[in-house]
Amino acid sequence: TANPRTISPDLLAAEAVEMMERHRINQLVVTDAGGRLLGALNLHDLFAAQLFNMPKTFNTLVTNPISQHPQA
Repeated sequence: TANPRTISPDLLAAEAVEMMERHRINQLVVTDAGGRLLGALNLHDLFAAQLFNMPKTFNTLVTNPISQHPQA
């Protein structure tokens, strides 16, 4: 993808899902403040982690992306 949608690791999972829904995408690239790749967050991974069934964990930070860049 030429210009992928990115998020920072300090966003909540709920914010990531809202962004995915708004842009009709199912994955976001997680980058630090300098634009360095940290990993990817996939909507299916969030479902698998059952974040949608637990309101408390739905407010989890994206600090630890499900798929991490090997050098992050």
